[in-house]
Amino acid sequence: MNKVCLILSIYSFLISSSCADRSNEIVDPPGDNSSFTNLSGSLEGSLELKNSPFRVVNNIQIETADSLTIEAGVRLFFSDSANFVVNGMLNAVGNPNNFILFTAFNDKWKGIRILNSTQQSVFRFCIVEKVKITSEDSLEYGALEVKESSAIIRNNIFRDNRTVNGGGLALQSDSAIATNNIFINNLAEVFGGAIVAVESTAKIYNNTIYKNISFNHGGGLVIFDPVNMDVQNNIFFQNSGSTGDPRISFVSGNSSDYSENCNFLAFGTMDPRFINDQNLHLQTGSPCIDNGNPDAAFNDANGTRNDQGAYGGPYGNW
Repeated sequence: MNKVCLILSIYSFLISSSCADRSNEIVDPPGDNSSFTNLSGSLEGSLELKNSPFRVVNNIQIETADSLTIEAGVRLFFSDSANFVVNGMLNAVGNPNNFILFTAFNDKWKGIRILNSTQQSVFRFCIVEKVKITSEDSLEYGALEVKESSAIIRNNIFRDNRTVNGGGLALQSDSAIATNNIFINNLAEVFGGAIVAVESTAKIYNNTIYKNISFNHGGGLVIFDPVNMDVQNNIFFQNSGSTGDPRISFVSGNSSDYSENCNFLAFGTMDPRFINDQNLHLQTGSPCIDNGNPDAAFNDANGTRNDQGAYGGPYGNW
């Protein structure tokens, strides 16, 4: 079994930023290829900031018995046809000042797939962008796909991705917790501009789902045959699809296996009043402030009632 393939390792690259909203921040790769540490094959252990940025030249994988930790601030630039398959455990945890970046070396790559894993992976303070999967590919689902696996997906930004189903996130027969994420400018050719969930037990709390598009059905969240899914305290705003509800579209299954509560489901002139398109925090006077689930378990970090969207709830202080 090949382990981490480190073809070239020179220079270390440190990125840091403020806690401001990063949903539209543009990140370009270093102009000199010699700045990269190259990756391919099976990975375990850790990807350290001192070796970043990384260029993923071919597919990378975490095998079933293995685990990988990615340090805060690490940047990974994927070649056009490369993807990342997790059969073991991935611990990708950044912080508000040092996000982990998963992006394209050019303008596209094939995304992250957590498949048939018995271990729980964690994504926190990550940016996933520029995934491009079309109907001509063998892949169909999500910039990040969680299938028959468990994952915590929290405080991340999914932006500028295009897939067949689930432009940002695809959940299939999973037990995922997706909280306090931003989904912006993602696109699906068929179902779910931002998220598609199939036979899922996911908890989807306090996400901001904004300006996502489906060419076919459901611009925001599309649900098939849920298994005790729970969707609360999210903001759905300016999503669009050719058919179906552009906010939450329940396609099939038993409605008693799905609960939806205290979401901001914009229609007509309703507006959550973001600060601006570059900063999706809420303005003073926003109808989403103190309008989430009043149960104390959902309170904001300062102890007040839940604010809807990515910056509300116990994990919203980022």
